[in-house]
Amino acid sequence: MDRHFGLFAPVESGAFAYGFTCDRAWLRLLDRLFSDLDVIRREDDMTDLKIIKAKKKFRALWVYAQDGNARVKERFWRAEDVAYATCETCGGSTIQIVQLV
Repeated sequence: MDRHFGLFAPVESGAFAYGFTCDRAWLRLLDRLFSDLDVIRREDDMTDLKIIKAKKKFRALWVYAQDGNARVKERFWRAEDVAYATCETCGGSTIQIVQLV
């Protein structure tokens, strides 16, 4: 996550006071999300885009940002869909679990 350092709001602003509240199995998913957001930030000249919080809540990924545009929102939605279908403990698929419910 260090390579995405410029994407995060400063801790002293109150952001990330609790760090990431996601399990390790979602780190790869978050890394892909933040890589894509870095690209969007460069392509759309969004220097003020900052991630404020990323957490797991109700089996879902919640990411909060300062600034953003439609491309950022779309990328958040895709990451939320992938997270919902990914076990937060082992990183495996939850499709079978969802189909049983």
